[in-house]
Amino acid sequence: MDYAKAYRSGDITPSLVAERFIAAIDESTKPSLQMGFFIHYSVDDILRQAAESTHRYRRGEPISVLDGVLVAIKDEIDCLPYPTTGGTTWLHKERPCNDDACCVKRLRLCGAILVGKTNMHELGSGTSGINPHYGPARNPYDSSKIAGGSSSGSASLVSAGLCPVTLGVDGGGSVRMPASLCGVVGLKPTFARIPHDGVLPLNWTVGMVGILAGTVEDALIVYAAISGEIPYQQIFSVLTHINLPRLSLTKSISDIKLAKYGKVRVLLRATNICIMILKSLEIG
Repeated sequence: MDYAKAYRSGDITPSLVAERFIAAIDESTKPSLQMGFFIHYSVDDILRQAAESTHRYRRGEPISVLDGVLVAIKDEIDCLPYPTTGGTTWLHKERPCNDDACCVKRLRLCGAILVGKTNMHELGSGTSGINPHYGPARNPYDSSKIAGGSSSGSASLVSAGLCPVTLGVDGGGSVRMPASLCGVVGLKPTFARIPHDGVLPLNWTVGMVGILAGTVEDALIVYAAISGEIPYQQIFSVLTHINLPRLSLTKSISDIKLAKYGKVRVLLRATNICIMILKSLEIG
């Protein structure tokens, strides 16, 4: 990530980035823009995390390539000190947020600066991103247009260049659709690759924690940080091993093997055989 390189060089600090970010968010709430990025964010909490990250870099002890990187969280995922509203005005009163979601804990362990809870379509039940309580999350390419949904604020923040990476939740396209409308990368992982603990169970059989990012490489880095089963789940697991980058500050990810071509050839061969069989069964 470019942030890690800049922090290591001393050209900028996480605190300086956080200050500029807060100023930009403040600007985005003015009547002339009203971008609607967030439901909740805390200036004090952002500055505290940034100061801690800045001290780590000054000591030469950054935790990972994500240390000091700004990451926003869809308001469907638990992230202290914020309530989890799911885009409503009442849900957090019935289901208080008492702990971070598993994926959020993993980001904290990497030193990421968690900047708040992003706007979303109410209860994730739509694709426009227009929220009747918190207003619409607007498209940075044209603020008169929608950002898409339901992970609207998450996509809009990345598209605006304010966060390199954000988290969303995708059941039927809620990461991928706003990503396409806002011109960013949107990833919905395979079921159970990223633990669902601490995520609202709105559609948990198909709704997966997903990633929105400015580049595929940034999405891969965050995926490497937050994926992996919780130990108690491993006894039920049928997931195969995948190769992911380690989050060091020096190694390139260019040599990471993401697939085995041999298996692809086998699948193609099997597909061709099935097609031949189907054609042979056709009634002239």
